Amino acid sequence: MQRSANDQKGGGGYGDGRKPEWPTLDKQLAESKVIHGSALHKLILDNQDFHMLNPGEANDDIRVPLWLRIHWRKQHPEGRYSAADPSGGYPLALRDMYKWMITYQDLKAPGDNEIRKGGQDGN
Repeated sequence: MQRSANDQKGGGGYGDGRKPEWPTLDKQLAESKVIHGSALHKLILDNQDFHMLNPGEANDDIRVPLWLRIHWRKQHPEGRYSAADPSGGYPLALRDMYKWMITYQDLKAPGDNEIRKGGQDGN
């Protein structure tokens, strides 16, 4: 039986004794189509600290993966993360950052030569 990340890390509660259902690591990796052993894979593994999130984030409509939210919070502890805010307090650019990470799973920008040439077609 596979344990959820909530069981693995102890996740926060709702205040009434219930605990949120955090996704399993395998589910997170599959949803993002992560290449095993990539830098993105390691980043996801390193950001399973669900206790850092508000319990309601387990099932909200914000289209930013929980592991990326955790990573953001670790880098920005001064942030105000509220369920009353439609963005949860996260910058809207995180969604674009996520798309970039999925594309470049080694988490390195395209090479300098490609950037100087204006991309592959020279524009």
